[in-house]
Amino acid sequence: MTPTALKLPKRKDDKIEYGVIGLQKRIVCPGRPSKSTTGTVLWMKEGAAVPSQFRQEDDVLVIPKFTGGDGGQYSCTVKTTNGYSVQFNITVIAEDLVPKFSSDSYIQLPGLPPSAYRAFDVQMSLKPTKQNGLLFYTVKEDGDEKGDFFAFGLQEGRLVLRFDLGDGVTELASTNPLSLNKWHKIFVKREFNKGLISLLGEQQWQRYSEGIETGLGLGENVFIGGLPNFDEIASGAGFKTGFSGVISSVVINDVPMNLGEKLLNSNDIEQADTCSVNSCLNEAKCVPSDGDFGYKCQCKLNTVGTYCERRFKCNGDVCENGGFCSSASGSRKSCLCPANKTGDHCEQDYYVHGTAQFGTEESFIVLPKPENMARNFQLGMSIKPVGLHDSVLFYSANDLRGTGDYIGLVISEKNVELRYDSGLGSFRGHSPTELVANEWYDIKVERRGSTFMLSVNGVATTLDVFYENGGLSLFTDVFIGGVYPDMYVAAGYGIKKSFIGCIEDTVFINDQKYRLIADSINSGNISSCRIDSEDGLCQTRPDGTLACSCPPGFTGDRCEIRETDGCSGSSCGAHGECSFVRGRQRCRCYVGFTGERCEQLAPVIQHAYFNGHSYLEFPRSLLPHMSTEDVETIEMKFITSEKEGLLLWHGRYPKSFGSGSDYLSVSITDGFLEFSYELGGGPLQIVSSIMVADGKEHRIQLVRKGRHGQMFLDDMEPEVGMSEGVLAILNAEGNVFLGGVPDVSAITNGRFRKNFVGCISDVQFDGHQVKFLEDSLGGLDVVPCTNRFYQ
Repeated sequence: MTPTALKLPKRKDDKIEYGVIGLQKRIVCPGRPSKSTTGTVLWMKEGAAVPSQFRQEDDVLVIPKFTGGDGGQYSCTVKTTNGYSVQFNITVIAEDLVPKFSSDSYIQLPGLPPSAYRAFDVQMSLKPTKQNGLLFYTVKEDGDEKGDFFAFGLQEGRLVLRFDLGDGVTELASTNPLSLNKWHKIFVKREFNKGLISLLGEQQWQRYSEGIETGLGLGENVFIGGLPNFDEIASGAGFKTGFSGVISSVVINDVPMNLGEKLLNSNDIEQADTCSVNSCLNEAKCVPSDGDFGYKCQCKLNTVGTYCERRFKCNGDVCENGGFCSSASGSRKSCLCPANKTGDHCEQDYYVHGTAQFGTEESFIVLPKPENMARNFQLGMSIKPVGLHDSVLFYSANDLRGTGDYIGLVISEKNVELRYDSGLGSFRGHSPTELVANEWYDIKVERRGSTFMLSVNGVATTLDVFYENGGLSLFTDVFIGGVYPDMYVAAGYGIKKSFIGCIEDTVFINDQKYRLIADSINSGNISSCRIDSEDGLCQTRPDGTLACSCPPGFTGDRCEIRETDGCSGSSCGAHGECSFVRGRQRCRCYVGFTGERCEQLAPVIQHAYFNGHSYLEFPRSLLPHMSTEDVETIEMKFITSEKEGLLLWHGRYPKSFGSGSDYLSVSITDGFLEFSYELGGGPLQIVSSIMVADGKEHRIQLVRKGRHGQMFLDDMEPEVGMSEGVLAILNAEGNVFLGGVPDVSAITNGRFRKNFVGCISDVQFDGHQVKFLEDSLGGLDVVPCTNRFYQ
């Protein structure tokens, strides 16, 4: 080629490439001297010489370990001996490392911090492709505490933890395997000699080591996903191969480990293609990220959300105060306003009281996703449909693009229908109860192993839907009554139109109580439910406001609040609620108050009087029931003369099915003390040998370890018992009630008829003193014992 024929521009347009933090990056110069022409290639970064640790191999610039700071603009200038030169520009953008492992891969990190000698925890997000493999390993190789190790990984799909503090190996494993090719979040913790593992979204398992050692000798390194040589692993660790799959996130003691930046050494690590299925919406860009699922969405202007699912500028209008764009064609109003806001731009206050009304086919409420929905699901809600078109009642899924697992409830052809897919095929099953417009319906759903129970107004239907070990991978929030306008629902769910009608403000999901308005994290087109306009209860004043004459049982500006038997909403003040008993109004006072209108202070600390309608509610974390190895204790003193009464209850909420559910109870039955629990193999009752309904103070200690129970009453010899079957964990996910429950027959499924009457004091759970006022979540009609009992 003659010099006159070589017509190269002096500068080429930029080329864009990506460098993965922690891995080697090779940048190839787009131009090079031809075979017939000799010359050189000069590399520069942003006009300066490249760092000395970089090396050049002919026309290739090699960065041995790419860092975040290595991103930027590079140039390679090709100079030929015949006097021609051309510059090529390459912009390199840094990407987080989202490592893909094979059985021979590993990442070596620095050792754990000194505080880990006593305790540390690890959170990890992973997507396994094989059932066996090491996830995390550290070992003390010399000096004092030589041989101490901490290791966890997958064996036959189950999460397994083993550790040795110097006095023997402790092992614990999850009950259920992790599904392959799905994302999972796991949590592993060691605190002194206790180990704990959890599949987030499911349950926890914990175990104590049997020795006296409580500190872990700390090794110099932590290995993620495998080892350089499995022949050198500690003999008790039990893992023989590395992990296969993707690990997107590792967090140690709440500090995210940027695997690429922290990486000291690695083998056979590739960048995972986590954006091959783009879950981002509204034309957002998917980029690899060391977050929970290995990617994040870079939103375009005017869109927000994890998936960029919400547009807040539409048709030239900017939606304010959390509002976003409607997708309805021909909609007069561009913005969907959250509850408590209204106006063309959501700029005006509009307070929603009481029951929520879903008024359009784009109405919806979003609640935070509760824990433990992978294999455990209960739902309780009450609806009053106005329209009977096919519509959304409940939806939770793997993502907002309509891919992966989901579970939901819909109205379909005037029936309530369950729809779900755990990756093994979609399923639909409906209740035989046909809905009628403007009627209230109580809906309950509960998963029991491989079946669902669906009940509409007490008519229960059994649906055999789940395959064995069919865990659901659900990562979205929960949608009630509708979904975001711009999101996609799973094809098997198939419905996007919103429910039109009223949904009662209290919804129960997995025994967690939600208030639709107060607990919502997003909502659109929600107003207050009102009595039907054809009832003629409300008239419009000249100023445009409503004047309503509410029938018995309703109150509020629009008659939207349902009351109990016609009570006036303000009659009990801020510290009580109204009930109607035997033809007269009565105030039931919140904890710490008493009086006819709950106007008097009545602080309760360690002792309280219960009148048969009273109760205290405590968080379920006070009685966690996390392991078959834990010894649980309940202690208290009590005085009563009544021969029937429920002292303590830990079971499920009334909105979920009671029959066959696990529970723990302490009661007075026929004048005797009874300690009872159900673990799934049939209830156990341990009954005292003497009557306790004698007006005297009695002291009790109740002990349970797995299926074994003991009752210590006063100074007598203990009564003992053991529940039937093989199940040993108490799966009671509601809160703990003392002295009674709100509706004793409904909540206990008819096991008990009366709440406790008398005094309860000095309550301890697992050795910790319970402070009635400080620890309780709430309660009614509880006063100090000295006010009613010891006078």
